[in-house]
Amino acid sequence: MMALNDLALADEGLRAWSAEQPRLRQRRQLGARMYFLRLQFSHLSEALKVIQQFRNDAALMRELDWCSSRTQSAFSVLTAFLDDPVRLKRFNEFATQLRSTLTFHYETSGELIEKSLTRRVTKFPTASSWISKGSETILWYFGLADELINSIVVRHMVKVPEEADADEMQAAVDDVIVEVHGVQVMFAEFAGNLLWDLLKAA
Repeated sequence: MMALNDLALADEGLRAWSAEQPRLRQRRQLGARMYFLRLQFSHLSEALKVIQQFRNDAALMRELDWCSSRTQSAFSVLTAFLDDPVRLKRFNEFATQLRSTLTFHYETSGELIEKSLTRRVTKFPTASSWISKGSETILWYFGLADELINSIVVRHMVKVPEEADADEMQAAVDDVIVEVHGVQVMFAEFAGNLLWDLLKAA
């Protein structure tokens, strides 16, 4: 229940910040979208641990036998994902690392931040970053933080090569987002229908 609630809120936040924003919030849009993506992927990383625990519990698996075909089908898709070493490795390289270094923890070693900052200074030595403050918390903004996070995600986690152009970079990031979002949809399908089935049975 907690995982489903959290994923739903992260998804709603992403949708809200993907819409056109008022002028004073437009500079926050890219970072806000990245924030809610980080939340989604991080919560999903935790949610998949729940799926693993579920299938290792004989009593819960017996309950699954009584559930609807939609619930069972979604569970099968999720376990197939967990059993696919290539897809799971790709997920872990991105979502689990994202969770541990940029979402629930702030990359305490500083290694990725240092690399990203060095890259920025080397490639764009005269670039400046936006800083603002205002009467609302949302208007206090340090653009450099968003730039560094974006660089870490794109270059280190998605592994987009330096020579890639903007379209290639966006395509690579979109591929990761689409794959992870598909797993999230299946988790929501499973968790929502499972809870509904069990409540009806009770």
